[in-house]
Amino acid sequence: MAPATLQSSRSRADAMRTGPWSLGAAEERKHLKFARLFVIKVGTPVATHAEGGIAIARIGGIVEQIVQLVKRGNHVVIVSSGAIGHGMLRMKAQAALSTSLRDMRAGQSAPAETIDLKAAAAVGQSGLMSMYDMLFREYNMTVAQILVTEEDWSDADALSQLRATTAELLSLGAIPIVNENDAISMRGVEVMGADDKVQWDNDDIAARLASGLHADGLLVLTDFAHLCTRAADGSAQPMHTFDPALPLCLPPDRAAGAAAGAVAGTSMPATRLAREGLDAMVESAVLAIKHGVRATIILSGMDPCNIARVIDGEEVGTIFLATH
Repeated sequence: MAPATLQSSRSRADAMRTGPWSLGAAEERKHLKFARLFVIKVGTPVATHAEGGIAIARIGGIVEQIVQLVKRGNHVVIVSSGAIGHGMLRMKAQAALSTSLRDMRAGQSAPAETIDLKAAAAVGQSGLMSMYDMLFREYNMTVAQILVTEEDWSDADALSQLRATTAELLSLGAIPIVNENDAISMRGVEVMGADDKVQWDNDDIAARLASGLHADGLLVLTDFAHLCTRAADGSAQPMHTFDPALPLCLPPDRAAGAAAGAVAGTSMPATRLAREGLDAMVESAVLAIKHGVRATIILSGMDPCNIARVIDGEEVGTIFLATH
């Protein structure tokens, strides 16, 4: 693909903004098969296990689906979270190895809270990229790392260069993998809460990237099947098409007194996303739509076939449309 491919996506987005869309959610889902450029955001709960280890089997399934998309002529840009959590795990292990036997006996091994999150991000990022490189190489595909900062989005020259570099990589058949440069980022948002729940997870970066690249679709992979709204009886009901008038609750909904990490009465794990993380995810999905992305879908990355199902028009996840 030449850089003009991104321009063609932009032209379609501009054309769609000239008037209200008449297609409903079901028809918009069917039209995803005609999309050219997707941004796929892999959330921390998908990329890593709870302790920070890379979820290689899950990522492998996602990689396989992306390869199939590329083979059918789509272009894909990945935004991957998980670097901080994985880096924390690696640095804890390194700290334990570096602690003398005497210090260990005295109980002076380094606690997790002493590990700098920016240093953890630098360590974890290399591990994540190595994993993606290994998996894509199995399909004779090349990955490329792009790191951005908050300031880049307000710098017209930087944004133009981001578009140009991404277009060139896609034209060469590479898979760009984008992440925030957490090691030097001045962002003040806390990534993890005191309960180890994810409060911020690169969702706004995925939305800004999808908008900046004039992507046709943004897929946000997380650890729950769809958004939920609170019904009159207090239960969590699925929301397959986003409606801002309905109240959101954390999906899956875990009743008070349920075992930690599981949904009451089931073996289903509770989401690792904090309420702050859920709100940020939804705000970012709305942001992408407002800035020209035709459809954003929040869906589970735990199912190895979900990306393919979405592209085939199935009612998977929660779709955000411009009419909402």
